[in-house]
Amino acid sequence: MIQDLKNELAILLAKTGLFFAKCDNDYAESESSFIKNFLTGLLKENVISGNTNNIIQDIEKKHLTIEMIIEDTLAMIKKLKVEEREPFLTSISSFIEQVIMADNIIHPKEKENYDLWKDKMYNSDIL
Repeated sequence: MIQDLKNELAILLAKTGLFFAKCDNDYAESESSFIKNFLTGLLKENVISGNTNNIIQDIEKKHLTIEMIIEDTLAMIKKLKVEEREPFLTSISSFIEQVIMADNIIHPKEKENYDLWKDKMYNSDIL
């Protein structure tokens, strides 16, 4: 169960990172490297399985929307204990900020989508 949750989290992070890195139509090498290095670290530490790593590589080919990211994040939150939810959101939020800043530029689309994500997360009744 715990390993399944870790794998789901890694997939969510991959989707979220890729969405925010690509939402400005400028998928910078620095953004790609940040996401890949982060996920490689999880694989090396045996936080995720090799199969999850393969799934993550396939995600890069998919078209993701902010609605999908919001839906997936809310679904993940529901699987957590109540006391884990806010720290989880803080961690995901920090990850998004790091992806956005990986190219040292905050694009309007990144900000718009991040603000929408935060609004949906922090104004839901899930916390």
